[in-house]
Amino acid sequence: MENAFKHGVGYSGRPGIVLRLSVAYKTLRFEVRNKYEPEPAEAKDESSGIGLGNVMSRLNLLYRNKYTLSINDANGVFHIVLTLQLL
Repeated sequence: MENAFKHGVGYSGRPGIVLRLSVAYKTLRFEVRNKYEPEPAEAKDESSGIGLGNVMSRLNLLYRNKYTLSINDANGVFHIVLTLQLL
């Protein structure tokens, strides 16, 4: 969600962010969709891109085999769906 605001609002003349959260049948579903304009490679710093790796590591530690994470990036829209199986 943080990246949706960081990348989906600051660089676009027509920003748009959609957040959805639902819980049903012991399943939590979190969805984030945002428009963005790609940053030039020279605008990125050394730590750019480590966030998704950290998220994946934490999900594997906390929810091993009890989650799905779908990440799609097409036509200027970044779309993530996280599904967690609750206890």
